[in-house]
Amino acid sequence: MSSTVVVRSASGVLFEMDVPAAGHALELWEEKLRKGDLEVVTAPVEWVDAGDGARRLVLASTVPVEVSEVPSEAPRRGRPPKVQASTESAVEVDVSDEE
Repeated sequence: MSSTVVVRSASGVLFEMDVPAAGHALELWEEKLRKGDLEVVTAPVEWVDAGDGARRLVLASTVPVEVSEVPSEAPRRGRPPKVQASTESAVEVDVSDEE
């Protein structure tokens, strides 16, 4: 009989997982724990509803972020524009002879 535990993936996502009872699956499980790809979470967790109807696990001590709150301006994708170096001075100087 296998037990179900909450684990955190390397990317930080919490999910429930059945611990393999034996065999190759158990070896893979132990290897992922050793490498840090998975971490067993012993802190209390709770299910929260996301704005799109999905549910996700969060630590019980954290405040869930509203998924429906989307910033008004989407972040830019790709490389930032190159800044052109200017050879002109911001201060204009009159070099004519005033004598």
